[in-house]
Amino acid sequence: MQKKRIVIVVAAVLAIIGLYYGGLKDWVSLQALKENSHYFKDMVTQNYWFSAMVYVAAYTLAMAASLPIVAPFTLLGGFLFGMMGAFFALFSAVCGSMIYVMIFRHFLYASMHEQFRDQLAQFKQNVAIHGKSYVLILHYLAVVPFFMINALAALADFSLWDICWTTIVGNTPLFLLLAFEGRELAHIESVSDIFSPHFIIALGLLVLLAFMPIIVKRFRARKI
Repeated sequence: MQKKRIVIVVAAVLAIIGLYYGGLKDWVSLQALKENSHYFKDMVTQNYWFSAMVYVAAYTLAMAASLPIVAPFTLLGGFLFGMMGAFFALFSAVCGSMIYVMIFRHFLYASMHEQFRDQLAQFKQNVAIHGKSYVLILHYLAVVPFFMINALAALADFSLWDICWTTIVGNTPLFLLLAFEGRELAHIESVSDIFSPHFIIALGLLVLLAFMPIIVKRFRARKI
């Protein structure tokens, strides 16, 4: 049974890598999405809810496959659906994360638990000290890949509910910002163009907000 699981996992990983580097990587790039944005916009105009379902399905599958599509896909969502794009993107991210975690637990839990013992111990220690706020910080910082946060949460035996709500709370502000910026998709040449002064300030405030429980806890500890 263990060998069968390994074979399935290896096959799935190779398939994802093959798709990603065999052409899918270019298709989900920011440039490709911009080039096809008017075609997507026409689809939305003709059939809004069908287009929304296609968008959510594509986003969910990409998230479940751990593809780095969060920024370009959320920008596209903002361009196509306005601020509703943030909701569609967040819903997709949650569904994709849940699927990824369930697959991860079923096929990779035992081997990865042993292989990443040290990293997992550090992650558990930070969660024990700071609570779930630590996971929110990882999401707010937007530098740790989604799949890595989900993998550590799965290894740390987070419940699906915990993964669900931390994904929602930790990404709603960022997705709102990306969807807002996505309205000007035609003028964005690279992901770095998103980081306008007001975007950086807003993101900084979100990170500060995530750190607040930790700051308050340390302040109370010093007073005692």
